[in-house]
Amino acid sequence: MEVHYKSLSITLDNFEFAKEFSYFITVQTDCSTQKYRTDLSSFVSNPVFTTNSFVLPIRATKTIDLYQRVHFAAFVVTDRAEKIGTDMEKKGQAKLLGECVFELDTILASLSDSVGVGIKKALKFSRSQGEKAVTVGRFIATFQVVGEYNTEEGKEQITPSLEPKTAMDIDHKLPSTEFGNARWRIRVDARGATGAPLIASQEGRAPTLFLQLGWTQYKQDDPSTLSMIQSNAVEENRHPIWNEQLLYNIPPESDKPSGYLWIALKDVQIPEKLVSLYFPIELLRPFQPVHLQLQTAIESEKCTIFVSLTLELPIEKLTETLCNVIVRWVDFDPIPKCTNRCLVVMATNGYKLNSLPFAPCDIREEINLTQAITSQNKYYALFISSIIKVPPTKQDNENSALTYFLVPRSVLNSKIAFYIIVQAVSYTHLTLPTKAQVQISVVAVSLTKK
Repeated sequence: MEVHYKSLSITLDNFEFAKEFSYFITVQTDCSTQKYRTDLSSFVSNPVFTTNSFVLPIRATKTIDLYQRVHFAAFVVTDRAEKIGTDMEKKGQAKLLGECVFELDTILASLSDSVGVGIKKALKFSRSQGEKAVTVGRFIATFQVVGEYNTEEGKEQITPSLEPKTAMDIDHKLPSTEFGNARWRIRVDARGATGAPLIASQEGRAPTLFLQLGWTQYKQDDPSTLSMIQSNAVEENRHPIWNEQLLYNIPPESDKPSGYLWIALKDVQIPEKLVSLYFPIELLRPFQPVHLQLQTAIESEKCTIFVSLTLELPIEKLTETLCNVIVRWVDFDPIPKCTNRCLVVMATNGYKLNSLPFAPCDIREEINLTQAITSQNKYYALFISSIIKVPPTKQDNENSALTYFLVPRSVLNSKIAFYIIVQAVSYTHLTLPTKAQVQISVVAVSLTKK
């Protein structure tokens, strides 16, 4: 698959910070290893930068590819001998103040139209403080596609960065609730793993594990690294909890669900994958989540990986549309003392939940994976959230959602029930709380036409 790139112009203005410092900003896209940065500002709280416009590459196979992000970071320079000047070589220490990750999917329809003055978005820098994300600054970013990207000049920079970020907490930003213009996609819940071996080649160090995702039309072909995405990495832990939801948007040349989703378990210090497997897309039913407990052996150690897969298709008919069932809050009475984590489960068609449906599967035999997937093609569907803290932490997203479930609107008429599962130890040790309430709402999903 030949990959093309377009030039994305980004202009940064209207910065607001709480304190007076010398600031500079960096910006980077997913498909580039190169970071661009502003000049260093004067000692102010509302910095104005001379270098504030950048042209960065974004993938565009036919149209602009989905699931691309722009990473912004704000730095302060402290301990400067002088509080005036723009020379970064002067004495001072740069410290990360906050970060902002912007998903281009949210403006994809307008971004594809290069006519105009660009799309302005009010964004903010944040950082983790305990269990909360604290806003540390605000700014305006203007986005505009300005033509083809010169890959000859930038070929060393447009190789994708596949190094995962380190997870600082189990709370992660949810993917956009909009469907965009994807023909179809896979929602992957990278939940966690147990029993990963110590790294013998590195003096028995505990592994720093993450999941990597790719897609290929044919099983004998390796997935393209240009289209791979990955979860965050959990540092030096044999039993990592990623608790991250990833949207894998299939390349646009694949008109209908086909091929194989590739998932690999990797360690950041080892180039070779520890485990990899191919999931046949044809076995998945639309909006029918499959929850898997993947069992294998790594260096004679029994290792189990917990993932959920959901095939999603755009629907826009007179009689059917897509909607998001948004979980806004969970109240407990009393608050469980044995744990500080829970899961929200939405069951359809009147199904009564008595245990979590993570189908055990020894992936060393291919037939086992096929049987585990098809065994969950039932008359009902079970949607399981990522882990939610008890009590919950208010989330900073477009709907203040703790989690959401994307479903056809007709599902709302199928005797939906909600369950709350208290997580005591792991995905294999779960109990029901004494009493809890779920606050939900339903929001329509807009589709972007090609």
